[in-house]
Amino acid sequence: MKIALAVWQERISPVFDASRSLRVVQLTAEGKEERREEISLDVAYPSQRVTILMNQSIEVLICGAVSAPLTEMIAAAKIKVISFVAGEAEAVLAAFLCGELPSEAYTQPGCCGRRRRCRGGRNCQQGKDIFPRKDTIMPGGDGRGSQGGGRGRMGGQGSGPGGECVCPQCGHRESHQQGQPCFDRKCPKCGTSLVRAG
Repeated sequence: MKIALAVWQERISPVFDASRSLRVVQLTAEGKEERREEISLDVAYPSQRVTILMNQSIEVLICGAVSAPLTEMIAAAKIKVISFVAGEAEAVLAAFLCGELPSEAYTQPGCCGRRRRCRGGRNCQQGKDIFPRKDTIMPGGDGRGSQGGGRGRMGGQGSGPGGECVCPQCGHRESHQQGQPCFDRKCPKCGTSLVRAG
C-alpha cells in the first residue's frame, strides 16, 4: 500500500493545490513503513497533480485544504483523501498508522467535524488499522462531506458565500468576502495571493 503526504518544511502543506512536495510512503501488509521518497509537485495544472498520484499508485492522500474541483478529480481516480490536516508530517504519519486520522490533534484551525485525539502516541500498534476509521470518511470517500456550493463563475464547483481564504505559503486564513475572489487578495503576512479553502 502507498500513501502520500503533501509536505512543506516538514509539516503538512496548508493547501494541496499549491503544495510543491509529496512524501510517498510504501507500507507493508502489516502497516509498517517499508520505504519512502520525495516527489516534486512543481506542475502547472491541477490535473497533473492527479496524474502524479495515479502514476505513483497512491491509495490515500493526506493533505491540508484542497479545492473542490481538485478534490473531485482525486476522488474520481479512486484515491481516498484525508483533507484539512495540519501538523508535523512525521506525527501525522504516525497517527495515520495508528488508525487515528482524522483527529482533533491534527485538524486545521477553524475546521468543523474535529475528532478525538490519538491517545496511543508512539506506543500505538503500527498497522492496527492502516485505513482511516469508517465513521470519519465523508460520503464519496473524498473527505469533503455532503455539503457543497453551486457552479462557480469560472465553470468550476463553487463553494458558496461563506468559507475562508488561505495563504498557500504560510497558512494564514481569513474569512471569504462574498463577491471578492480569494486570488484578488494578498496575505498580510507574506504577500502571497490567497486561495479558496475547499
